[in-house]
Amino acid sequence: GGTEAGPPPPIHPLKSGAPLQGDEARVYELVTRRFLACCACDALGFETTVDIEMAGEQFSSRGLMVRELNYLKVWKWERWSASKIPSYYLG
Repeated sequence: GGTEAGPPPPIHPLKSGAPLQGDEARVYELVTRRFLACCACDALGFETTVDIEMAGEQFSSRGLMVRELNYLKVWKWERWSASKIPSYYLG
């Protein structure tokens, strides 16, 4: 045809996957979680990187503070781990 229909809708679950087993159940879980993760908000976090030089030695530290997990609550194949780091100020 000569008309542009746009992109197809995402694959999404239409009914319960409760009776499925084995590989079918795993594919159903993947599709369902992917669909829900796509509908969720982005995860939010703050990352701090500190590089310090003292007495000719280099020191480095990184930390991540997770504020909101959002899509990460359903997309279990990606994880953000929070590494606590104190607040740093220049000067």
